Amino acid sequence: LLGEHEHPYTEVFEVADLEEGGKRKVLKTLKVHNNSIIREAFGQERKILSELKHPSIPRLEDAFSIAISN
Repeated sequence: LLGEHEHPYTEVFEVADLEEGGKRKVLKTLKVHNNSIIREAFGQERKILSELKHPSIPRLEDAFSIAISN
């Protein structure tokens, strides 16, 4: 979703939640997993989003970790 404003540490995707009839949602992923400072900042963002309640701010629904290696 970021297009030309790509971030070096994260990627943002628009996805369809098949369990909710294809409802469109946003998925933000962390590209860099070996930098503890970036991981901590990503975790802080997740915590803050989970606490915010405002119609103009996306609601955090779920958070999970997986590792994919080449």
